[in-house]
Amino acid sequence: MKNRQKKLYMGKVVQIVWKGTTKNFVIPSEKYNEDLKLLVLDEFGVDVSRRVGLCTRLESADVFLPLDATLLEAGKEYQLKVYGSSASPKAVVQPKVLPMELVPVSKPMVSSSTHDMEIEGQPMASQGAIQKAQQDFQIKRAKDVHVTQRVNNAWWSGKNLTTGESGYFPTNYVSLGDQKILLSEHLANPHLDPNKPAYSHSKLNTSGTQEDYEDGWYFGGYNNLTIHHMMLSDNSRTQGYKNAVDNLADFIKGKVVMDVGCGSGILTSFCAMAGAKHVYGIDASGIIEHAKKIVQSNNLSERVTLMQGKIEEIILPVEKVDVIISEWMGSMLIVESMIHSICWARDKYLAPGGVMMPSSATLSICPLDLTSYMNTYVGFWDDVCGVNMTVLKKDAVTEFFTMPQVTRQVQESEMLTDPHLMFRLDMSVCTDHDLEMNVSQFDLVCLKDGTCHGFGGWFDVRFQHPNKPDFVDLSTDPKHQETHWKQVMFIFDEPVKVKKGMHIKGTTSISRNRYWKRHFQVYIKYQVEDGPTYQKRFALWK
Repeated sequence: MKNRQKKLYMGKVVQIVWKGTTKNFVIPSEKYNEDLKLLVLDEFGVDVSRRVGLCTRLESADVFLPLDATLLEAGKEYQLKVYGSSASPKAVVQPKVLPMELVPVSKPMVSSSTHDMEIEGQPMASQGAIQKAQQDFQIKRAKDVHVTQRVNNAWWSGKNLTTGESGYFPTNYVSLGDQKILLSEHLANPHLDPNKPAYSHSKLNTSGTQEDYEDGWYFGGYNNLTIHHMMLSDNSRTQGYKNAVDNLADFIKGKVVMDVGCGSGILTSFCAMAGAKHVYGIDASGIIEHAKKIVQSNNLSERVTLMQGKIEEIILPVEKVDVIISEWMGSMLIVESMIHSICWARDKYLAPGGVMMPSSATLSICPLDLTSYMNTYVGFWDDVCGVNMTVLKKDAVTEFFTMPQVTRQVQESEMLTDPHLMFRLDMSVCTDHDLEMNVSQFDLVCLKDGTCHGFGGWFDVRFQHPNKPDFVDLSTDPKHQETHWKQVMFIFDEPVKVKKGMHIKGTTSISRNRYWKRHFQVYIKYQVEDGPTYQKRFALWK
């Protein structure tokens, strides 16, 4: 018994206080981080769907932080903070530090729910306690950060030498001194000496403001021909847009067209060839230099003008256009947030009676049976050339499936139910605000026996003149031809057996990070019939 107790308390011990009750918790390792969260909530009788954090004192200031084992100090006391409908924003002391959602996390927050969602009949705080506390340590372009602590490879803490603010910052948004390499990439170097003190108290140069850094990173990703070759060779995508332009050729002929994010100029060329009076192609990346060559070689220069820059910053030589065409869709439709620029261009430039291409878009999800796929990555460990490696299965699931899977084509045979429509966007009236949070309840009936390993997500867009019945659809549904978008798979840690006729019901949401506008979080909570509830949060970005 004595040896057992000694082994049990080898981890660090922290004190957590909730409603006047103090309890001691042992944190053996980062591996059991999520188990800690569930244990704390169970011990204090707090619903696991509630959003929680911790508060402690640091240099006479209240410091708020996630319930994350890697951030806790042995021997320190922390106040448990529970946010939800009963939490009043006015009761929360404005913190100096809160790294809750500065960037998407790389691991699922199983016991958390998303903003503004109603879980178990209890609405979460909207723009309340957590959100008010988000005015924390913000990164600004070309500012120096004095490092005070290396928490882990994803998060460090430091001090803004310009404002004097202290807080946590993500390592993938800063560079080391004058080096161009991101700190996160530097830390990922397997040859790096973790004890090397070169940067323990050095200055780190931030890579840019939230919006500017993301724009540079985002547009820079489209500078090369490699990504355009991938998109152009996607026949469903390219031919789909060609069919859509041909279908609306009678309307496009003699009209002024704007192509937002024209890239290689393929859509610009389609519209010009369809008889457009003039086409303005806009792109902020360097690929536009290649587009100019394409336009010239196809003898379209007289009716095409290409302009480099963000649509929000350039000035068109015309006041209005009749058609706005763009291939703005990202993973799960809205990831990349290019729709922001499309809505801005529409509101400023689209003439009354003008047409948006595409005209509408939908996002759907569906439970999946991924038995074959899971056997490849999880069942594999049962027998590796006669060696039983089953003990690695749990670690394999965590390592392989914490993040959404975006590079695999889902098979129609893997769909357990009919798809559930999460939301629809009408491109003539939707706004950028529509991206902030989309929540949907589902109740789906299993079409066959199988195992639910998670969910798949995909989108469809439609091209249609508002006054005409005919249309062209471009779909990334598994039932259709494969596209470069494929689908997004959200795989849960525990597989669940299902039978034909059973109901899979739950809640799903996709919400945009309030700092990094091209980053999103997808939250899925479900149960089969009246069985246990499963929930998981996934970070998603380009």
